[in-house]
Amino acid sequence: MADSKAALDELDASFQPQIQSLQDQAPDLESAIEQQTARIESLQTQIAQTQSLIQQDGEQYQQAIAQMSDANLQLRQELETTLTELQTAYNQIAARQAAAANSASASQGNDGYSEYEDDDRGEEREDDRDDGREEHDDDDDRGGEHEGGDDD
Repeated sequence: MADSKAALDELDASFQPQIQSLQDQAPDLESAIEQQTARIESLQTQIAQTQSLIQQDGEQYQQAIAQMSDANLQLRQELETTLTELQTAYNQIAARQAAAANSASASQGNDGYSEYEDDDRGEEREDDRDDGREEHDDDDDRGGEHEGGDDD
């Protein structure tokens, strides 16, 4: 027993400086642990804030995408409406041009002259429409001798 007590005392004496060194380091280690704990808590707070900002950004992104999608759909509808209106206008113009071309070719008649052209043939056609009656413009200037005369 004395040997075991002596061995214990010797062992205690050899470890006593190490124990004292560890006890001296304990306040510094506790302070470092507290600093690291505070740093971890700060980082966790920053992470939570960053996650919140990311979530808000994600929501804003989704809203912006939805707005852009709606605007894109509206623009496509307006474009389709405009294209339809333009096609209708183009078709109307083409129909008018075709009608004008047909009218022009039909009015040129047999000889290729328009009845609106001022030439002798047009005057002859007007004379043909008079059913053979003479023009009485000169008679009208003389006081209407022809009207109410013996020809009735």
